[in-house]
Amino acid sequence: MNEIVSQSEPHAKADPIEVGRLIRDTGLTPVIPESCPGTLASIMKSCWNIKPEKRLTVEQIIELLENNTAV
Repeated sequence: MNEIVSQSEPHAKADPIEVGRLIRDTGLTPVIPESCPGTLASIMKSCWNIKPEKRLTVEQIIELLENNTAV
């Protein structure tokens, strides 16, 4: 979703091993463009939550997209 919104691959020029370490150790996530609609930004942030039980389910994501509502 972030690649579609930002029209670029996140961390494309970074070492994949280093990116993995940063994600694990610091919670690194891609930058969400300011032009990104709020609903999509909320969905992305939820999907990136470090705790799996706090992430949205596919059903919840579909409902949010259909209703165009933020988390």
